[in-house]
Amino acid sequence: MNAPITPAELRACLDRYALRVLQQPHALSHGTVSRVSLAQTQHGPVVVKRHSGRFEPAQIHLALEAHAHACAHDLAPPLLTTAEGQRAVLLGPFWYSVTEYAETVQSAADDHRVLGRAVAALHTCLSQFTPTNEGTAGVLQLHQDPIAVLRRIQADRAAGSQIHDEIDWRVSILQKAGLAAEELAACPREWVHGDVRSENLLAAGSPGRWWFIDFDQISRFPRPYEIVRAFAASFRTSARIAFARQFAEYLAAYRDVRPIPAHESAQMIDLYITVQAGETRTFTTPEGEVRGMADYARTRRQLLTWIVKHRDELTAAARQGADI
Repeated sequence: MNAPITPAELRACLDRYALRVLQQPHALSHGTVSRVSLAQTQHGPVVVKRHSGRFEPAQIHLALEAHAHACAHDLAPPLLTTAEGQRAVLLGPFWYSVTEYAETVQSAADDHRVLGRAVAALHTCLSQFTPTNEGTAGVLQLHQDPIAVLRRIQADRAAGSQIHDEIDWRVSILQKAGLAAEELAACPREWVHGDVRSENLLAAGSPGRWWFIDFDQISRFPRPYEIVRAFAASFRTSARIAFARQFAEYLAAYRDVRPIPAHESAQMIDLYITVQAGETRTFTTPEGEVRGMADYARTRRQLLTWIVKHRDELTAAARQGADI
């Protein structure tokens, strides 16, 4: 279910928080899988989020715990709790949470340096995150041998020719630029947001303050991957002639807050390529959608093609100013 939150649905949720709607609520643009609505209440403006059914309850509660941890470090909007002290309520098949509203008056995408500092601050915060229950903690997957995983899919008799062609294309990328299994095994896992991009970073009202939202994909994963993914997801439509230079400046801003070891700087582009090429949830070919999330998969395919083409240039940018 990805339909907008209905007024009746929203009222039922807010009743659990002892809040009442004062004005007509309206949907917000944030969230491609989950749904969010803005409501004026006696507490002030709040955002009601219906969490996607694709996530297990344990993952949702882990996400809310990470959100609360980030909020304690002023890196996420305050979560409201029910009278019973719950961070989320279950209504029918879905979980709902409520946060204070932060109006976005500026975008982190306006300045890649802002994004770099913000992501570094979040990673520093998450390095101190100790959840009471790790939940599924596996939304992001790092397969030890992504080529073998792709070949198993290709061997499925139900797989059509488009999937076979798509997998051949991905395997060729992994053979050229992917990290070896022993390199993947050596990548340390840390808590990462899982979906850092400019749309999930809100101006918090005063200059220099930023709030992250949408922690639903919180996972233990190699941090360098999220560093690259956050930049690529936020600037993929910018003038790519300046992409490598801006990427180097973004990393410099990140390193001003949190160091990146030299070996991680050297590997981060190939790690990003490995994860993106090894992804098995969606496949989109030049001829069109094969299965699921067509627009997202198509955009990702185009970006991956571009990253592979400029791999050496981007790796050199990543090594600039690398920490010893």
